Amino acid sequence: MRSISTLKSAYYEIAKRLNAPHRYVRFATTPQHDGSPHIESNGDELAYVITERGVEHERRQTKDDDDILYWLVCELTHKMASEYELSHRIPAADSRRVLFQKHTELLGSINRDWQARKESEYETVLEQHPFCD
Repeated sequence: MRSISTLKSAYYEIAKRLNAPHRYVRFATTPQHDGSPHIESNGDELAYVITERGVEHERRQTKDDDDILYWLVCELTHKMASEYELSHRIPAADSRRVLFQKHTELLGSINRDWQARKESEYETVLEQHPFCD
């Protein structure tokens, strides 16, 4: 398992490669209570935790550094893809079409396995909630 500081460096390097807007690039190790994630180290496990207004909304635990980076970079690239979708919106089309495509494209520019992982996650979402356009 990599140290938190090594993960932080890797995350910032990925953000730089993505040319991510500074306002989206965050790596916290303590709760911010604003809906953004922070990373905790619990022995041989790492936790990706989201808190808002003092309430924990999500906690994912793993022993795999790649999972932590994937979760962090997914959040970052989702924000970037959302911004892209807003400026490239297609009238009468489900906005998720552009969003999902751009999101997986951004992830693929960093790691093809992450792209495939997110595509699979989106396929699962679409099975229950198909595009409606």
